[in-house]
Amino acid sequence: MLKKWLLSMVAFSFTAGSALALSPKITFMNGWSVGVNGGYQKNKITIYDLLSHSTGNAGVHVDCNRHVTNRLFFGAGLEITGSFRGKTAPRSEFSIFKLKRLWTSALTLRVGTVVMGKMALEINGSLLLSRWHELATGAFGYDKRIVRSGYAPGVAATMAVGDRFSVGVAYRYEIYPQGRTALQSSSIPTLSYFRMNAHQVTAKFSYRI
Repeated sequence: MLKKWLLSMVAFSFTAGSALALSPKITFMNGWSVGVNGGYQKNKITIYDLLSHSTGNAGVHVDCNRHVTNRLFFGAGLEITGSFRGKTAPRSEFSIFKLKRLWTSALTLRVGTVVMGKMALEINGSLLLSRWHELATGAFGYDKRIVRSGYAPGVAATMAVGDRFSVGVAYRYEIYPQGRTALQSSSIPTLSYFRMNAHQVTAKFSYRI
């Protein structure tokens, strides 16, 4: 009985090893990569009403991914983008408030799977640092540049193009903590609070080192 069990285990091990040996090793989404990215942001600022403005962005990124299995991978990336065009200028009877995004850096952690050997699907989360230009008139008027931190859940899809290159598209929902501005709602000088979030869609072009 023991002899048959041992022979069965040896046969099973040989079969499994042969199957693994015949499975092609996927190198896509494994290792370091660098590239450029560009996209579109819909920034939403809530003061008294929901206000929004759109900006374009372009930048660079560096990523490092590692396979846990032949298909499952995890990784991290750093992205720095500059924003251009677009600003919001809400007004009240007594003051004006302008807010414009200047640049954003994002540290992203991801986990995903490779599909059909050429496409990667992932979910991710990012920690954000963004620099904004704020301008306000009125009793508490100011003109300053401020760095705000936030976070963003997101998803992405990446397609291999040859052995080294890849293209992808990503979406993330950026959330920033409550801010404070000088926009007055009455003739009595008061500070107003606002909330910021943004929808961002980005296209990426990468080269695996």
